[in-house]
Amino acid sequence: MKRLNIVSLFLILIGSFAYTQEATPWKVMVDVSPKNQQNFIKGGRLFLHVTKQNEREPRLRSEITFGVTPQHWDANLPFVLDSKDKNVLNIGLDKLKPNASDKYYFQVVNKQNIDDGQENVAGNLYSNIDSVSFSNNIQYNLTLNKIIPPATIVKHEFVKSVEIKSKFLSEFSGKPRFLKASILLPSGYFENPDKTYPICYRAAGLNGRYTAINGLINNKDFTDWWFTKTAPQIIYVFLDSQDPYGDTYQVDSENNGPCGKALTEELIPEIEKQVRYKADSKMRFLTGNLTGGWVSLALQILYPDFFD
Repeated sequence: MKRLNIVSLFLILIGSFAYTQEATPWKVMVDVSPKNQQNFIKGGRLFLHVTKQNEREPRLRSEITFGVTPQHWDANLPFVLDSKDKNVLNIGLDKLKPNASDKYYFQVVNKQNIDDGQENVAGNLYSNIDSVSFSNNIQYNLTLNKIIPPATIVKHEFVKSVEIKSKFLSEFSGKPRFLKASILLPSGYFENPDKTYPICYRAAGLNGRYTAINGLINNKDFTDWWFTKTAPQIIYVFLDSQDPYGDTYQVDSENNGPCGKALTEELIPEIEKQVRYKADSKMRFLTGNLTGGWVSLALQILYPDFFD
């Protein structure tokens, strides 16, 4: 990945605050310097996150979010985000009940990764967190000085990750698209090199990612149980739902392309080759949580002879 050149944003928050339940007017001015052209990508969507909570980054959860897609944003010129502009949308502003003792925390994200429908994903720029006490006129500086790195899978003897370029999806989109999954092996896997284990494909909840395996491996209670003889002797696969438009649901669609075909004819065969699964064993299963439950049902219905 290229070295990040700092994108400077000078944000001026000006408000004529009244202690009422009416929406408070906000104005933000963004000034981007020319030297940032290398990492700053035009056409992205700018988000300003505001929260009174200080235990988390505003970009991960905020009470108030402003969003706008700047038109013809030239990095040499300032861009003004004005909440009164009809193109600037917000959520949560109508519930703002300001108090003179309140402190607000701010963070900006430039969502410029067009291959992923989510905001906090690789390639998007974001700023440090700034805080300001409530007052009639507020002025402060924020800098888009960070870039979200690619997701990684925890390194562990019983964990594998798979990433392949999908021929079907790349042809559909006219550009490279990739399929990913992570694999959790059973405790007896290496002791039985000739054994074929059942394999279970997990469809995550809405917009879930294959990095979900990291949380399990980092959970001592789980690993203390999984790596015992009493834990299920099954290969557990975490699917990924990344897509430019949000969750793929792992099925074919006119918007997302042949995702179901790519899953069953490209990704799963590659996974099973790597973990020595034999399809004729008829032990290929599905599971899912929330949206993943719908996905599991759809895959079972659409591919009744593929899943067992």
